[in-house]
Amino acid sequence: MSEDTAAMKTLLGFDSFTPDELTRLCWLRAVEWLAWPAFLSQPLLPILYIFYPIYMVWIAVFLVGLLWLPIRYNFVNLQLAALGAFWVRLKWVTIPIGVFVLFRQGRYTAVAVALLTPWITGLLNLPGKVGVVQQRFFESV
Repeated sequence: MSEDTAAMKTLLGFDSFTPDELTRLCWLRAVEWLAWPAFLSQPLLPILYIFYPIYMVWIAVFLVGLLWLPIRYNFVNLQLAALGAFWVRLKWVTIPIGVFVLFRQGRYTAVAVALLTPWITGLLNLPGKVGVVQQRFFESV
């Protein structure tokens, strides 16, 4: 294990987890990893709804998800997955901002869609083998 990898594990706190906690963490990150483009888009979608039609935004996220399909099993990185989970927390800032702007524009359907963004992104991806990714994450720790 390189010094950089050890430092990242310490920074992200992986070395302080019990085996059960680590298993749960790997499972959660694996679920997110399989749908990473849709998952990472959550903070961006409410802002994109302001500038683009909703259906175009959804199509773009779905297409990027299709591009992700051949990559998601061949490149698995727990540190990136954990950082992605931090990134997605920005949705709690961008969703209210997007909702406010869309409401001011009188785009009430887009307001409802923006409020439902965390659930909608779950529908914009294709299912995968969570156990395979979880095992690869677990082996990397």
